[in-house]
Amino acid sequence: LKTREFEKAHTKTIMSILFCADNKHMITAGLDGKLIYWDYTVGIIQKRWEALKPILDAQIVENEKVALITEREFVIYDFSLNKILFSTTSQTSLSEVAVAANEKKIVIGTS
Repeated sequence: LKTREFEKAHTKTIMSILFCADNKHMITAGLDGKLIYWDYTVGIIQKRWEALKPILDAQIVENEKVALITEREFVIYDFSLNKILFSTTSQTSLSEVAVAANEKKIVIGTS
């Protein structure tokens, strides 16, 4: 996948690049609010979703499910269903999200 493909897809800084377990797909998340699901073996966008707010961090939960944070919102989005599975807001600013190796726990950091 060439750098210019990212530049075409994202209009602001990319905050997360996540590689899927199938070794064929990856997900990028950016300050432009875009979450993009790529087939990086051929360099094409397969799916996209827009959070409408800058995405500060993202992690793969499992398969096509992604945990992401904006400044004050935590979201789990499922590309396969094309919908938000969970969303909640925070009183404090969020800074990072981490997913345990067993995919059973998600930790959200605040700043």
